[in-house]
Amino acid sequence: MRNNFEVEYFYNESIDTLGIKVKRNFQYGQKVEIDEDILLDFDIGNVPTALELLMLQKDCLFLKKALKKCIALT
Repeated sequence: MRNNFEVEYFYNESIDTLGIKVKRNFQYGQKVEIDEDILLDFDIGNVPTALELLMLQKDCLFLKKALKKCIALT
């Protein structure tokens, strides 16, 4: 069974962070550091609700330009 849901993309230039967040009501559970500069948020049922990629410029400058284009489309 496939779940359909909407997501919101955001980029915070001042802290160089890209985020992808589920657009639905949920009760926040916890944040887990998956790897250096990669965070994943879960609701209280342990369902992923957000992904944050930190310090994009340091790791991949080309991605920043591509992501800005994607965000502009939403």
